[in-house]
Amino acid sequence: MKHKKVLAIFAHPDDVEQFCGGTLILLRQAGYQILITALTSGECGTTTLNSLEIAKIRDKEAKRGTKIIGADYQCLKVTDGIVGYYPGRLAHSLTGQPYLYHSDPQGLIGEDGQIVRVNTIVDITSVIEKKIIAFSSMI
Repeated sequence: MKHKKVLAIFAHPDDVEQFCGGTLILLRQAGYQILITALTSGECGTTTLNSLEIAKIRDKEAKRGTKIIGADYQCLKVTDGIVGYYPGRLAHSLTGQPYLYHSDPQGLIGEDGQIVRVNTIVDITSVIEKKIIAFSSMI
């Protein structure tokens, strides 16, 4: 594969570091170019700051975390709290991709209502400290 690329899409700016930061660090070390995309700015993630204030903080945190991972970052700025989970729509939009890795533990129910069995476990022991540092960038 000439151009090795990974697109990691998550709802909130800190989700990537939490759910698959170690895997992305390993992929970066293997030469993959990584783009992390947050759908929302995470503006519902506080009860003490207004949405603009927390969005600015989350953006800075996300950029620090993705820099540690070695990735590029973008936020689509969809309003937090209104994103729905539509597995059929997502799967359809990603048709033709060589590999789809799903790391969200809340999404382990398939379209047929059955539990999706985990068949891939990634050993991140060699990069766990770096993953913790990346996740720690989220206050």
